[in-house]
Amino acid sequence: MAAYGFTRDSDYLSTMMANIECGNLSINHFVASIAETPFGGVKDSGYGREGGIEGLQSYTVVKNISHQTWPVRLTTEGGRLER
Repeated sequence: MAAYGFTRDSDYLSTMMANIECGNLSINHFVASIAETPFGGVKDSGYGREGGIEGLQSYTVVKNISHQTWPVRLTTEGGRLER
């Protein structure tokens, strides 16, 4: 599952990154995943792996965090986001 958060507060940003349980967390933008990073859920979402390094890795949780710095101006003009 993916989660999205929008904030200018660095303390709240740290709280979101530490406490939101998800596979992909996007901060201040709408990108759900990046091709170079793992994609998948946590907890009961997705399939697990057994045996070898994959089995060991199934006991870890990777959280991808991407962060867009401010200022970001969201507009509906032309259906595009502007910075």
